[in-house]
Amino acid sequence: MSISKALLRFARSVVQSVISQITQQVNVVQEQVYQEIGKWVQSTVNGIWRGKGSEAFVEEMNTFMLPRAAEVIQSFTGIHTNINHATNILDQADETVRNLANTAADLFDNIYKG
Repeated sequence: MSISKALLRFARSVVQSVISQITQQVNVVQEQVYQEIGKWVQSTVNGIWRGKGSEAFVEEMNTFMLPRAAEVIQSFTGIHTNINHATNILDQADETVRNLANTAADLFDNIYKG
């Protein structure tokens, strides 16, 4: 196995490890954010705050805050997808260059043999 291929394998395993750690952290953050917003909503619904203000707060949390939190979390998930896509492009480029180099080597080998 060539050094470049070994380095690419190592880099890919490091990237996958980082992606896994990011995913775990995003899941923790997502759970904590949703729990905290849920607590705010529940304390408002079950608390002493009554009337249009409390209803508006709950509505704002449900229609604005939760969707925006989901968008932020989705952006981290998108990073995971983009990193995987980039590593796949690198693998394809490496394979293409390797094939071109092998073809050129075969061509020169045939010229010198022949």
